[in-house]
Amino acid sequence: MRMLATDEARNLAHAFLAGQHWFEDAPALVVMTARFDRLFWKYRRHPKAWRVLHLDVGHLSQTMYLSAADRGLGAFVTAAINDGDIEQALALQPLREGALAIVGFGPVSGERKNIELDRLEATPAARWAQDEQADLRR
Repeated sequence: MRMLATDEARNLAHAFLAGQHWFEDAPALVVMTARFDRLFWKYRRHPKAWRVLHLDVGHLSQTMYLSAADRGLGAFVTAAINDGDIEQALALQPLREGALAIVGFGPVSGERKNIELDRLEATPAARWAQDEQADLRR
């Protein structure tokens, strides 16, 4: 393990998060990985082993969300990650180990900066204005 310079850490986060720049400045990132060989040994190569793996990631990420909320932090989880760069940087053995998701934590922002992914909807600024108006009416 070695310490990373700020720019190096940001570039690595950008690569790990597959270019999702709105997450790369999170103060803490947790890369969730699995040891497939151990899991399939434990479940005797049963197809349910794959299901258990995803259940575990869901439960752990929810626990991290709850822990962040308890501390007054914002959190996210994403499976839109760059497996290849993560496996190389963490020296994971292909087909035996792999990255599944990334969870991040940090202070809650007072503003929304990212764009909506559905281009058929109104522009993000218009959509947020609608959301804020709806919040004020409640």
